[in-house]
Amino acid sequence: MSLTPEQERMVARIKAEREEETQEQEKEETSLTSEQQRMVKRIKEGRQEEEMSGLDQAAAAAGQFAEGTLGVGDEAGAIGRGIGGTIYDVFNSDKSTLDAIADNFNWDRNIKATREGMDKLDEVNPLLSNAAYGAGMVTGLAVPAATVKGGLKTKSLIAGAEGAAYGALSGRDEGRVDSALLGAGGGAVLGAGAHVIGKKLAEVRAKKDATALDEVELLEEAAEEWEAGSKAGKGGEVWDDYATGVSDVLRRRVSEEVGLRVQRADETALRQNTKERAEIIQNKPMGEVISLADTDATFKGMLLDFGRHSVSADSLLGYVKKELGQEQANALRKYLSWSESSNAKYNKALGNNSSASGYLHTQKEKGLPKKSKQKDDFGDDAYNQPAKDKGELERERGLHYKGEVKPDEYVNPLLSNMNRIQNNNRLIQLQQKFGVTDINGGAPQLVDEIQKAIQKKGIDEGRAIDARNSIVSLVRGQNKMQNNWISSFQNLSYAGTLAGPKTSVLNVHDIPMAGWNNGVGNMMKAFSKASRGASDLERLGISNQTMGEFTQALTRDWRNSKGLGEQLATGTKALTTGLFKLTGFEKLDRLGKRGVLGTVSSRLRNEAKDGKFTDEFAAGFDEAEKTQLANALNKSGGDVSKMSNKDLALYDEAVTLGLGQQQLLSAAGRPEKWLNHTALRPVYMLRGFAIKQNALLSRKVYEKFKEGDMKGAAAEAGKFIALPGASYAALNVGRNEAFKDDYEASGEEFMYSMLDALVGPMTLNMVGVGSSYSRQKLEDNPFMAIAEGLLPPGGVTENTLKSISKAISKEDPEELAAIITNTPAYKQFSALLD
Repeated sequence: MSLTPEQERMVARIKAEREEETQEQEKEETSLTSEQQRMVKRIKEGRQEEEMSGLDQAAAAAGQFAEGTLGVGDEAGAIGRGIGGTIYDVFNSDKSTLDAIADNFNWDRNIKATREGMDKLDEVNPLLSNAAYGAGMVTGLAVPAATVKGGLKTKSLIAGAEGAAYGALSGRDEGRVDSALLGAGGGAVLGAGAHVIGKKLAEVRAKKDATALDEVELLEEAAEEWEAGSKAGKGGEVWDDYATGVSDVLRRRVSEEVGLRVQRADETALRQNTKERAEIIQNKPMGEVISLADTDATFKGMLLDFGRHSVSADSLLGYVKKELGQEQANALRKYLSWSESSNAKYNKALGNNSSASGYLHTQKEKGLPKKSKQKDDFGDDAYNQPAKDKGELERERGLHYKGEVKPDEYVNPLLSNMNRIQNNNRLIQLQQKFGVTDINGGAPQLVDEIQKAIQKKGIDEGRAIDARNSIVSLVRGQNKMQNNWISSFQNLSYAGTLAGPKTSVLNVHDIPMAGWNNGVGNMMKAFSKASRGASDLERLGISNQTMGEFTQALTRDWRNSKGLGEQLATGTKALTTGLFKLTGFEKLDRLGKRGVLGTVSSRLRNEAKDGKFTDEFAAGFDEAEKTQLANALNKSGGDVSKMSNKDLALYDEAVTLGLGQQQLLSAAGRPEKWLNHTALRPVYMLRGFAIKQNALLSRKVYEKFKEGDMKGAAAEAGKFIALPGASYAALNVGRNEAFKDDYEASGEEFMYSMLDALVGPMTLNMVGVGSSYSRQKLEDNPFMAIAEGLLPPGGVTENTLKSISKAISKEDPEELAAIITNTPAYKQFSALLD
């Protein structure tokens, strides 16, 4: 159709106007921020957030987390997509399991889909994308920036997080809880700021104009300042001090052998002490004798004089028989025999080789000059382990029968002597594991000799001194106990968070974790006949569930004359222990421990057959011990009844060492700041397992990444996702389905739970995405979510205060019933019944 000249001019004008409008629009768009440009792009392409399903967002977030942690988001995401897609299809389609696996495990397609998903998530839900990446960034705190092999972007991210954490955590008032909260929260947020620098740097490097080159130089300088700040602040060391167990720090910073020998020594002493307490102390007759020493000044005075060789054992036994009976006298006789042999062993190995006959350690706690008064139980010297008991010196203490001492100024001698023996056991184990011959200088000389032994192994003096100092912290820290009111708060918090069937179920997760760490084939034989001996918790001395968290209060718990704070701490501890039993937590914890021990036992038997122990079993034992262990296992097939006492002791150390890789057993698994600063201990609540698993992930995944083995790191990460990750997700989805009214199991929830399995240990449980509530908090305010994640759980204490407050404000006493009805045990059992 032909147009008139007027119509042609009109068309030309319209085209010109449209071109002008298009140019103006493009000009405006180029002036928009990158976020505004992405929004315009989404509108143009018709993309809406609703078009990216929750499942896709969860999968992409998992990739972002892995990208932020290791730079392997594509690979880890592809594995997760295959697993998650399979589970999703099983839940939401008619496909068989085999068909679902075949359809979903296509590597190239999954890699491509993961990359597209991560890019799309950054557009449609930048908050979730940044939160997932930021969670991964927290992992960078565990890695010294100077050791990272990677580009400036990677280094700037990790250095930024480390530098920020150091700046917040290294204040003078480092014992305050609020400083710790601000430190970790600020570190995570400022670490994300370093991520922004890295992303911006990558963007401007692509530009070619002079202005962009200037900007590159400025950003490079800024990134270098981040890294320099981290090095100056020793960010990696800060993470080690605050968030990594002593033995794992020594493995990382000194040597595998040193760290594992410290772990072996501490775990062996703990097991020995646990068994000796059960046999000698923790029985009714001896408990009555201990009570008599608290309530009868004459008997306590006799014990003090016995420690000065001025009262005979027969006199003590005769007095107890008259006051309590023959059974109690027999219990005391057994105690005195154990005390003499134990103290004689120490005197020969580390002490002055004097006779231990008629000796009890004594400790004055009242009436001391102010300048010498110490809060620590054993404050006589720098190690809380006096080389000579001051009670032996006449100028320090007189005799009770002469009226020269007041018994109420002294700790119960039966208890202070017990604590000293248990300290001695720790020192003797350290001496044996580091091959130090008999000395007579006590703890100070021992740590000097250990330092020399470490240097003889070719380790430089600086690292040897670091190891020595860590061992001192380990010895001292086990004698430090937090304030009784803090202990009570912790006990009630555990009762209000762990003591429920829903939480108890997660103890089973230890078994697939052991499979990832020791091999799936070994996990399948965890409960075989050959593994049963290794799983005997009572024989090993690890049958007491509370030993991991509540080992610092032995003297207080056994003392009769308690103040209000002591009574409350003892009572709340008993309540928590009782609830652990009632709700099944203790039984499932023991099941998990037996599963791990059985898995380790199977691995040891297989390695003994091959004649080569690997990893920790190679570094933690010398050649003679490995030969002895291999011979014992090959002869007995793992049957403990066929082993000699010497072989069995070594075997028990080996299986316990394997358990201690993933579970918090002894104080060697605690960070130095936990050991040295009792005020910080509430912050560490519910983080013990996360701390151990964080160290395990760092060794198995990050070490490969650091060495440049990207495929190996991705493979280990993939194995983690496939076994402990998927197992945790199944447990989490299953328990929520059973115990929550408003929950519906789905593939989407499974993916979020699988991401949570990795986020939890990597952030020490500061960040959680396994529930809609935690995800909503993270999306609403990431900084506050992380800060709240550092707060110790309120538990029963928080619940009680809230109920009292409501009862007062509403003038309704019935609100107090919520103290019971809001506890996990009550709510979870009710939900299960419903």
